[in-house]
Amino acid sequence: MKVFVTGVAGQLGHDVVNELTKRGHEAIGSDIAPTLESCASYVTLDITDAAAVEQTIMQVQPDAIVHCAAWTAVDAAEDEENQAKVRAINVDGTKHITDAAKKADAKMIYISTDYVFDGQGETPWEPDCKAYAPLNVYGQSKLGGELAVAQTLEKYFIVRIAWVFGLNGKNFIKTMLQVAKNHPQVRVVNDQIGKNHPDRDDKDCAYQQRDQLRCDGFPFLFHRSTSRLRMMLYDETANSATMTASRT
Repeated sequence: MKVFVTGVAGQLGHDVVNELTKRGHEAIGSDIAPTLESCASYVTLDITDAAAVEQTIMQVQPDAIVHCAAWTAVDAAEDEENQAKVRAINVDGTKHITDAAKKADAKMIYISTDYVFDGQGETPWEPDCKAYAPLNVYGQSKLGGELAVAQTLEKYFIVRIAWVFGLNGKNFIKTMLQVAKNHPQVRVVNDQIGKNHPDRDDKDCAYQQRDQLRCDGFPFLFHRSTSRLRMMLYDETANSATMTASRT
């Protein structure tokens, strides 16, 4: 199976394309960088350029597309000078990918986020819940990407993930470890509850969805989290950051 993966210079895309290759599939990675040594089969692509996206995907002719490319810096997305770029990448860029996927008759996996909801619930969100209420620019832009996929394609999966960490790229755990090295006291928000999620699980999930892409069960929305690892990020009584984990 030939799979086109966007955002392979990032944390998840890097592992998805390498996992597909390791398992014997023809995986072609793309990102905005001119070259990427870690990806054996790579093409440079700016997903905000509609003509370039269409040309590249029509040349590759993939059976499926895993769209990992995104603006993921949540706080920076709130800066006024960044907001147009955030939407150009997460909304317009995704629309360009979906348009090209439709033209190439390629199935698609779109990686989204829990930020499409407002986080106020006390029970897990169901995948088919339509009570979207993003509270920030990042969440609004990823919801815009979801809608672009759902309104354009018939053969797609939307996979919502959260609190992802891995060896490649930036993530919250790496940031906290670095801050702890450089500061005697670490201040961290204590009003968020979640499970830090290894991207190796997501690359396996993407691979499993790749298998389901052979079937006709479209469309499909999927919430992905881990039940194996819980992280305590803040100990208010000790007023210090902790990086302890408990298996569940």
